[in-house]
Amino acid sequence: MKRIWPRIGLVALGIVMAASIVDTALRIASPIPAQRLLPLPYKLDELGRIASGETYIRFDAELGWTVAVATERETNGVTYRSNQAGMRADRDYAVEPSPSTRRYAAFGDSFTHCDDVNVDDCWTAQLERSEAGTEVLNFGIPGGSPDQALLRYEREGRAYRSCAVLIGYMTENLNRVVNRFRPFYQPDTGIVLSKPRFLLAGDSLTLLPNPVSSPRELEDARWVEATLGPHDHWYYPGLFVARPFDFLQTARIVRTAAYRAHTERTEFAN
Repeated sequence: MKRIWPRIGLVALGIVMAASIVDTALRIASPIPAQRLLPLPYKLDELGRIASGETYIRFDAELGWTVAVATERETNGVTYRSNQAGMRADRDYAVEPSPSTRRYAAFGDSFTHCDDVNVDDCWTAQLERSEAGTEVLNFGIPGGSPDQALLRYEREGRAYRSCAVLIGYMTENLNRVVNRFRPFYQPDTGIVLSKPRFLLAGDSLTLLPNPVSSPRELEDARWVEATLGPHDHWYYPGLFVARPFDFLQTARIVRTAAYRAHTERTEFAN
């Protein structure tokens, strides 16, 4: 029996040495760039910019995020400007439309908001100019989803007494309505914020509110995964938080491959 233990020790040492060699070789070869391996980088710098009010979008405890009020920012040659109500517009609108005004209100994601084009080229502005006496209020939210659009209409849009509400959506938005923390769905996003979502309860929907009262709460990635992971279709354990064996490159590669397979299985639409 005493002769067996040295042999077992030599076998274990051989396994450890072989694993170390493989792990070192994987680090040198880098089959997957380090920044794409789990745990993924957690964008505290972007979160800090949002928390300090440097961005065009702002934290909103109810909606998760929305357009900042009376703000102007330029990105890639495009000027983004909002009015006093946080609509994308060069002017303010009276809450009560005049009797001679035909008013529409648009709600939706970045295509409604008109990302990547100046406000004059936005479809809502063009529709407003197409006929005298027409107003088109743009309540679009960059990176937004239909649940946020509905909540914004109920909180802000209803008061503007539009004759029609225009809902902009894409099939890809299905992925967003089952999401609670934007980076779980799109880890490369600059919107490092959480959101509410609706849960299906029988034949009705139940609102699961945004649990975050301050963007600073989102600085703790462990808290984010524990709090926002449940009921998020895109959550994968340890997406931003290291696991015990993540000091091994092999473990990180295996975890990353499992995560990629998870996202491919669960994506609804492109």
